[in-house]
Amino acid sequence: MNRILIITIGGSHQPILKSLHDMKPDFTVFLCSDDIPTQKGSYTQITDRVAVKKDCETSYLPNIPTQAGLKEDTWELRKIKYFDNLDECYRMSLETIHEMRQRFESAEIVIDYTGGTKTMTAGLTAAALDDGKCKIVLVSGTRSDLHKVTDKTEYVKPVAAFDTLAAKNIAQLEPLLERFDYSGAVSILQDTIILPLGNEKRQEVQTYLLIYRGFDAWDRFNHARAYDFLNPYRKYLVQYLIPLEIMKNTLESKETDYLIAEDIIFNAERRAAQGRYEDAVGRIYRAIEMIAQIRLKKDYQQSTDDVSMDALSILGEAWKDRLEKNKNDDTGKIQTGLRMSYELLVALDDGIFKPWYTENKNRIIDFLTYRNNSLFAHGFSAINSSLYEEKVPLILEKISLLLKTIYKSEKKKRIEMVQLPQSTIQLTK
Repeated sequence: MNRILIITIGGSHQPILKSLHDMKPDFTVFLCSDDIPTQKGSYTQITDRVAVKKDCETSYLPNIPTQAGLKEDTWELRKIKYFDNLDECYRMSLETIHEMRQRFESAEIVIDYTGGTKTMTAGLTAAALDDGKCKIVLVSGTRSDLHKVTDKTEYVKPVAAFDTLAAKNIAQLEPLLERFDYSGAVSILQDTIILPLGNEKRQEVQTYLLIYRGFDAWDRFNHARAYDFLNPYRKYLVQYLIPLEIMKNTLESKETDYLIAEDIIFNAERRAAQGRYEDAVGRIYRAIEMIAQIRLKKDYQQSTDDVSMDALSILGEAWKDRLEKNKNDDTGKIQTGLRMSYELLVALDDGIFKPWYTENKNRIIDFLTYRNNSLFAHGFSAINSSLYEEKVPLILEKISLLLKTIYKSEKKKRIEMVQLPQSTIQLTK
């Protein structure tokens, strides 16, 4: 079996014959209306004969299978009892599609909704769209008026219904993107790309799929994979690609750059937008810690997981004793945490960090307190939206000022980080 045709039957037989002639199905399912008290259903055109009315006279032709030359074992009919009930028409149509796919696994399923009541055609089309794997066609032709296609002008044309469904799915990305749910957007686009789309719409969906796979990878700190996805679309994404490329190269070379700390802060803001305040605070903690680590590494050649005591001999015995207490018993290495790293920079008389930390020390200690008391860290108190909004924005503002001061002192052009998109990327550049 190569092709299955599922077609609704209404009052006119010519479009049905045209569809059978052009589509040449190996098996056909006729969806017909059942009887009602006042008249027979459309199934009589399949089992009995076709009535043709002209000039107030009725003549009769053989039934549709006979006229089409269908063999007895190549078709079946199904009656829809409640043919003006959309749920019933949809249910029977979807059951028919699924059954045909199980019976004829490798066959193409073609849906023709030309005939039948409006409800029958709506139910069959909706079922085909939800199935997502059917080809949809319609018998059309030249019209001399708004009521009927002129006889003998009919032709079967494919319907780009799935392009419409794809456009609807793309519109559904907006609420997901607004909360930075890139994985949710990817899921919708993956379901959409497998639909039988037109070339132009398929290209659009594929572009969005790769772009949001890129942002999803970036959101998971996989900068190299994100760059691979996004770089082909640089003309749409240049404001994101410039800092991303720097971070990718920095991480691959195992160097340090304050952009990475900024990236973590932006990531924290995305977690907060999703109501994941514990995750957000944990990321902010890491960003604050990283800024001090980068300063110590770049300007003092000190690693916070292996502090060199010899290079810090200028600090005196008090600091030597303090650092000795932070020696790891297993490795013998001296390690400093967030607070001690900043205090070490103060002791080194760092011209930027010393005044900044002196001014913001209490804020940092306060931040560490509610971070450490959170469920995410060492305590049992969940961080909710009110606590987050009360404590975090000011810390982020102070961190931003610190970074601006650092960049200004380096006397080089600052690469601006921007938050990842919260709306659909416009593919019009």
